[in-house]
Amino acid sequence: MRYPSGIAALALLLAACGGGSPSRIEPRIDPDTRVLSPQSRASLSGFTLHNAPACQDYTNQNRPLCQATLTFSADNPQLQALEVGQVLVSEPSPAAPYGLLQKVKSISRAGNTVTVQTEEADIGEALEQGEAEFQKTLTPSDLQSAQALAQSVRFAGGLTSYSAQGGVRPMATLDFSFDEVLYDQDNNLSTTQDQVRVSGKVFFDVQNGFSAGVSWKKVFGVPAYPNGVYFKAAYGIKQSAEVKVSSGLGYSINKEKELASFNFTPITVFVGPVPLVFVPSLKMVVNASGQVSAGLSFGATQSLNAQACLEYKDGFNNCSSFGESFNAGLSGANAGASVRGSLLGKADVLLYGIVGPYAKLGGYLEMDAAVPRNPVWRLSAGVEAYLGLHLGIDLGVTEFRLDYDLKVYDKNLGTIAQATPQPPSVTLTQAGLGSPQLLKPYSLCATAYDPQDGPKAVSLSSNVEGSLGSIAANATPPCLTYTFTTEGPRTITASASNSAGQSSSATLSLNVQDPPPSVQILNPKPNQGFYVGQTVLLQGSWLDPSLSTQNCASAVWKSNVAADTLPSNACGTPTITFASSTSPRTLTLEVSNARGKKGSATVNVSVSPAPTNYPPNALITQPAGVNPEIGYTQIALKGWVQDNENQMLTYTWKIQRLDGSGNPISGTQQNVPGGSGNISFTSSGTDLPTVMIANLTSLYAGATCGLRFRLFLEVTDGNAGPPARPTVAAQDFRLPPCIN
Repeated sequence: MRYPSGIAALALLLAACGGGSPSRIEPRIDPDTRVLSPQSRASLSGFTLHNAPACQDYTNQNRPLCQATLTFSADNPQLQALEVGQVLVSEPSPAAPYGLLQKVKSISRAGNTVTVQTEEADIGEALEQGEAEFQKTLTPSDLQSAQALAQSVRFAGGLTSYSAQGGVRPMATLDFSFDEVLYDQDNNLSTTQDQVRVSGKVFFDVQNGFSAGVSWKKVFGVPAYPNGVYFKAAYGIKQSAEVKVSSGLGYSINKEKELASFNFTPITVFVGPVPLVFVPSLKMVVNASGQVSAGLSFGATQSLNAQACLEYKDGFNNCSSFGESFNAGLSGANAGASVRGSLLGKADVLLYGIVGPYAKLGGYLEMDAAVPRNPVWRLSAGVEAYLGLHLGIDLGVTEFRLDYDLKVYDKNLGTIAQATPQPPSVTLTQAGLGSPQLLKPYSLCATAYDPQDGPKAVSLSSNVEGSLGSIAANATPPCLTYTFTTEGPRTITASASNSAGQSSSATLSLNVQDPPPSVQILNPKPNQGFYVGQTVLLQGSWLDPSLSTQNCASAVWKSNVAADTLPSNACGTPTITFASSTSPRTLTLEVSNARGKKGSATVNVSVSPAPTNYPPNALITQPAGVNPEIGYTQIALKGWVQDNENQMLTYTWKIQRLDGSGNPISGTQQNVPGGSGNISFTSSGTDLPTVMIANLTSLYAGATCGLRFRLFLEVTDGNAGPPARPTVAAQDFRLPPCIN
């Protein structure tokens, strides 16, 4: 048997795993095995796997066999003698850097080019019995290539990849740094509060190396060992790392991300003339799992010297050894969480780059947080290791498969840091929009949550008023109402204490305001025309924020012409009688609050010389306002009329549909039933009898919602004029919107 030269001993020998391998087994080559000659390897110009990477997922027990095409640029006697069903074996070559172990399915030729279709074979098809093993300490000089697998990873010198080649200086150390988003709920890197981020730097040394061994044997077709197979694999690593996991997300996750890969020079072990090619590679993987808490941040510095070892001999045995130490780093959590963050070195030793054992080694940090609790959080550390094997060997009697995945080590080293008691957190907000108003009840809301005790009562105070009261710990809603009696700025403070005597507070700046009343003139309308001596109804509305009931005695009507006759206040049915001046009028409605602050509105109207016969004056007093919303049943129509000659007046109520823009719809105007009559004694103005529309659908089918209308009040005194008759007052209204 021929072994590669320069094998270095492992710091932790396989013998330390216990048991040792069986005695040496003389290799026996299957008659259908063909080891590619140097001439055939030199002419191999292409080796293509058609169903990669699915066929290379050795952790999948149901993975398909790899299907491949081998292309030889020149024919030769070995290739001419090749037959379907034979097994081709080769050590590494430029076209097959990991060697190959393939079964021939078909052969075709085109000129001097030979094309062979193959599928993956197992060791037992090439060798009836035999054994192979290696022990190798890997150094940076064995590194063939390194590749950053995550965007933020950087090797020494800021590189993202490395490839060993002439003129390129070998990597001096195996290290890298990273700052990576492990989970992003909305897949938008610009929004960070929904992310789980891992960052740190890693230095490692594969000084304990890789080792693997496999033996199989049959005697008279019967396996000589239990199950006919003995297998052992070990992987060791010395690693130091500073890793931090942080998140602004409250979410349950289980995410793993590969950071960097390191591929080493393939190791060829000969079993007789048959080369077995072991391909060592190493990936560094970071992960986090559990309930990630909003505001979570934890980290530690880790030093790990460990070897994972797996042995199969009538069952799997764990032969691993570990040494570890941790120092706590920045840690904190503001809500319940139980999460583990790990940095693992994942090693593969693949036969021909396709199947074989793997191992994952590394340290983990575990954050346990619960609120309320004392301590709120605990940070513990530990070491974990996983080993697995997926390998098929045809023993002649039946194919034997080793399929095994094992967590061989999980040692929690205990608490390395924990939270110190913290004061409660206090929030203070306004219950509504806008500033508080004098003499009006105003709501303030406050909560306090203590990480050790839970909800706490909150006391509120003002730098002007002193104590405002308190809010119970579990009040719903957590608010109190206070009425301020002086205006101006003040600072509100909400404070709470916990059982440890710690306290905290929140403040809010308020400016108590005493706004003047808001005023609106409803009648007369802007630019409306009247006559000297005519009496006109005055209508206005106002709101004094400091009063729940408005006071008409505080409202006064004014005119820019002092001779006009005006009421003393806005109570009852106030009117104005225009004096003999034809000057344009500016009418003002002024309203004062109890502290003398005034609000006002104005309207401009014109006054013409008195006519021979005054036209009637008409106003719709209900509905009132600008396009008010009213229901479609029990609609009350109210009006006011006036005539200087005190003549008998005839009135008629009419209604018309409007379109969505407020324009009349032709052909929809009609008289309101019961809406016509006569009225006398009108020189000082009088109210018309109320007219009711019991149900608007009696006039317009389906008029229950979403429609607009215009009311008309037509009034005439029976004269032909001038001015023209009738006098017409109009008022728009709308029905409530339809709800689908």
